[in-house]
Amino acid sequence: MDVRNIRIYEVDRTTSTNDLARNLCGGNEEFVVVAGEQTGNGQGPIANLGGLYFTLCTRMEPLLDLKAAAAVAQTLDDLGVESSIQWPSMITVDNKILCDIIMEQIGDKALVAMAMNMEYSPGEKGTCITMALGRPIQSKTMMNGILARMELMDDVMDSYKQYTSVIGKRVAFESGGEKCTGKVENIDGEGNLVLQDGKRVRSAQVLPVRRRKVTSSPSP
Repeated sequence: MDVRNIRIYEVDRTTSTNDLARNLCGGNEEFVVVAGEQTGNGQGPIANLGGLYFTLCTRMEPLLDLKAAAAVAQTLDDLGVESSIQWPSMITVDNKILCDIIMEQIGDKALVAMAMNMEYSPGEKGTCITMALGRPIQSKTMMNGILARMELMDDVMDSYKQYTSVIGKRVAFESGGEKCTGKVENIDGEGNLVLQDGKRVRSAQVLPVRRRKVTSSPSP
């Protein structure tokens, strides 16, 4: 990914940047779709307006959603904001939700969709950049920092483990049609959770399931 030459499509308003990106991803071009307002975020902790909403269309690669999450955390670190990654790709600050990431695969392409509160956060479960940093910052500056961090990242798992909060915690997961729980001891090179009893749990087994490979329309 060449951040300096990547094409950027900008729109004022959309239900989901993924909807627009999906219609553009037929060729070999890598690009970003950015919206000023995204109405499909619902009534959760991510605002529909005044945030950073974009989808990156790029070549599919292993651990891409974890890479994106680590890049957000590193960019926040560069700004002096301490953050944590909730498994697998939600970024929190002071235990409040700042950014959510959803990845969708279409053939050999991936759509990495991000929604981040910049100016304000609806409800008590979320936070925003202005609150965390103590001053506003331009959405474009934040996006460029995230994309640059993704481009420069060498060791995805090493970077991810510096910020993830899942290691040492108990998780619920499905195995053989049954719901189980276990304490996470590590994350292996393929992005699976390694439990204390040695069992490896794929991210798709973890409850609630957030990481997915679909052709439906997620709202980042």
